[in-house]
Amino acid sequence: TTTTTTTTTKTTTTTADCGIKNIDCQIGNGAAYTGEVNKTKSGIQCQAWNVVTPHGHGFGRLGDHNQCRNPDGEPGVWCYTTDKNKRWDLCDVRQCGDCDKVE
Repeated sequence: TTTTTTTTTKTTTTTADCGIKNIDCQIGNGAAYTGEVNKTKSGIQCQAWNVVTPHGHGFGRLGDHNQCRNPDGEPGVWCYTTDKNKRWDLCDVRQCGDCDKVE
């Protein structure tokens, strides 16, 4: 009879191990995302958060910029679009890896 024992070791890399910080990527649903992407997945320019045209909304507190954010728990970062026919859309921001570099 032969007995085989397998041991699995899980390795977790932290930003301290890499010495770098995640940027222009989102963790989970992107609730903490503060990157600079300002176009939707379909390539439409984002409407500034402090502007209510062409789409009215209540997220002016997010500031004088048009970068994708997730203030309300959507599946990922998003923005209102500058296209009057498309109110909002998700943005194409990748998930962060363990060792994303500050650019």
